[in-house]
Amino acid sequence: MFVRPGSVVSRICFPTAPKRLLQQYRHEADVTWAQRDVRFQGESGHDADWLSLPSLTQTGHGARRRIQIDPGQWSRQVDAFELKLHKLTEPVVSTEANCKSNGNTHMQDLTGRTAFITGAASGIGLGIATALSQAGVKVMLCDIEEEALTTAVEKLKLTNADVDGVRADVSLKAEIKAAADATVSRYGRVHILVNNAGVAGGRGYGHWTDAGWDWVLGVNLMAVIWGIEIFGPLIEAHGEGGQIVSTASVFGLIAGGSPQYDVSKYGVVALSEGLRKALAPRRIGVSVLCPGVVRTQIVNSSRNVPRRFAGKIGSLPPTEGPVADAIKAFQHRTNNGIDPLYVGELVREAIENDWPYIFTDTEHEAMIDRRFAAIKQGFDRIRGRTPRR
Repeated sequence: MFVRPGSVVSRICFPTAPKRLLQQYRHEADVTWAQRDVRFQGESGHDADWLSLPSLTQTGHGARRRIQIDPGQWSRQVDAFELKLHKLTEPVVSTEANCKSNGNTHMQDLTGRTAFITGAASGIGLGIATALSQAGVKVMLCDIEEEALTTAVEKLKLTNADVDGVRADVSLKAEIKAAADATVSRYGRVHILVNNAGVAGGRGYGHWTDAGWDWVLGVNLMAVIWGIEIFGPLIEAHGEGGQIVSTASVFGLIAGGSPQYDVSKYGVVALSEGLRKALAPRRIGVSVLCPGVVRTQIVNSSRNVPRRFAGKIGSLPPTEGPVADAIKAFQHRTNNGIDPLYVGELVREAIENDWPYIFTDTEHEAMIDRRFAAIKQGFDRIRGRTPRR
């Protein structure tokens, strides 16, 4: 199918439809959108099965729609269609070839691709897993929390999603390698790597410990490095192109209050920016996710401290005083933070369009602007001077 400017490409999911119907329509459906009318093609392209629906009701992210279908209109019962609609303005491209006009590969059609996601049992990772599975992606969820992982996989399977799970402590390279082997054994090929696992830990200046630095950098930065080292060749090998998404933070662009966390997230941003140019010729896109305050369990990261670091991270945070009040305030903000599924939908859109940076909101934009203004001011202070050689 060739997509022309102004047309609409849809991603279709049948949350409660029979699996064979789901698979059929992932490959056969061709949807166009004109005003408030939607037509969808029926079984195997038979013209007699085209229907026109009078209305669209919007749910979730602004680019997504849910169409309720009267079962009486259809030869098989289908409760709902989940559509993701894209109005394209690029020159003519082929969605089958999944190519951008600049020659770099990105995946406008995610159907049938395989993704590996760390930190996928809850929070942002689960939001990404859900959004990708809704687009027809086969997903291997990876997490250190085995019980939560099992629950997440079981719930996604109820939607006819093709998902599985593998437990791993990503701060250990050998466990990432074992998880990669399990993914290849289960699905054969990997197209999308999402390095999402992350922790907030360690202590402030004057209270640092080697174990605190090792744990935070191990999960937040080294696991990203190892993930790319292990999965990059797997993506490259099949020649179909792919995407690497690594979760940093807005605190990978502006320093917050945790040195270990900030250093790890700045590192993820730098790694992603550098690899974006290096991997483009290999048909691998690279994106960095810099979320704001999202509804996750990041404040409770200590629940997942590995045994080898137990008792070595440092003293527990205070329960009273300014620091304790700040932690409580942040906990309240995360409890009421951005919906992880919304973040997952943004990541899905970013993968489809090869975004270099993925932000969840504009709350910290002014702070980032001030940082770059301060950097510019540093150059201005020495502008016009001739360095002594």
